[in-house]
Amino acid sequence: MDQSYSRASILEEIRPYQDHEVEAATKALTENPEFVMVLKMATPEYADAFMTAIRAARTIKDFKLNFSYKLIKGIVEKNSFSCSISGRSRLGADVPYTFISNHRDIVLDSALLNILLSDIGYRLPRIAIGDNLLVRPWVKDLVRLNDSVIVQRSLPPRQFLASAQTLSQYIRYSIQEDDSSMWIAQREGRAKDSDDRTQIALLKMIALSGTGDVIHRLKGINIAPVSISYEYDPCDYLKARELYTRKRNPEYRKPTGEDVLNMKEGIMGYKGRIHFALGTPLNQLLEREELPKAHNEQLQFVASVIDKEIHKLYRLYPGNYIAEDLLSGVDTYGKAGHYSPAEREQFLTYLTQQVVKTGLPQEAHEELRSLVLLMYANPLRNHLKANELKG
Repeated sequence: MDQSYSRASILEEIRPYQDHEVEAATKALTENPEFVMVLKMATPEYADAFMTAIRAARTIKDFKLNFSYKLIKGIVEKNSFSCSISGRSRLGADVPYTFISNHRDIVLDSALLNILLSDIGYRLPRIAIGDNLLVRPWVKDLVRLNDSVIVQRSLPPRQFLASAQTLSQYIRYSIQEDDSSMWIAQREGRAKDSDDRTQIALLKMIALSGTGDVIHRLKGINIAPVSISYEYDPCDYLKARELYTRKRNPEYRKPTGEDVLNMKEGIMGYKGRIHFALGTPLNQLLEREELPKAHNEQLQFVASVIDKEIHKLYRLYPGNYIAEDLLSGVDTYGKAGHYSPAEREQFLTYLTQQVVKTGLPQEAHEELRSLVLLMYANPLRNHLKANELKG
């Protein structure tokens, strides 16, 4: 292997900062004019206090608790109605877990999980984040200070495999040796239509390290599914626009700045009620199942077990039921009392506003409307299907 892509060099590129590196990294961050400007724009009234907290940090935990926690907590309190967590009894003791969740928001999925776990006395998980989001050098410093490990996606095949193996080893090291939890999304990129499915490629990557068969390797990192539910997705219009455009142009590539816009909208947009449900650990779920004997079926089976747990634990809101009724043309859930006439009118107003925000011509609005509705209906559909299944 090319020496420049040795495991050691890859690890240096992808690992989080360590405590002895914090002082130099925070100095660079606070001296970066663009970071300072972004911080002042995000929280003008607290920017100076946050700068002081960053400069005072001497460990990763200091940085996460005194800066990241307070920053995200403050933003979410302004831009949501509530933010809650359940499932502590399912999870049990605060031991290292590999949390695998559905992926709704680029920044907040992992940031809020850190906040909510901290609030119930659990350790703060590390975060796996794609290198496509590291749009500025200071962003890379910021995520590494937040105990993030970087998923390298834009590499040639040989180098990509070496990086994936190193990432897999780092996840295993975190759980088995470093007494640290880890969060990773169930798929590369958000599920634009909210039909949440664990990618087999993710499980293959995780299973690149360890010993024994694939099931034994997955059991070794103590996977725990997490189900994330946002009442409103402020990026729904951006997702609908991308789906609409990609349908007409399969070669479509997001323009420069699109990921930044999604991050900004996701953080600053209104989300209503937010809920995180901690699921039963995968090792316990697998004890209840009869595993397929064929090796090539095992990863698909594990993915389906994770998905079922995530789907079962969705927190459903009036918009989910309204969207399904609007798509079906039948007032099934309205008659059943899952929402009021006022809630229906409120959701219809919201829907119209989001479709208009796409900026696409009037003739596209009907299809865009259906795409947004599907984003809100799919969690309900998957929840109902998961709860019909035994187990």
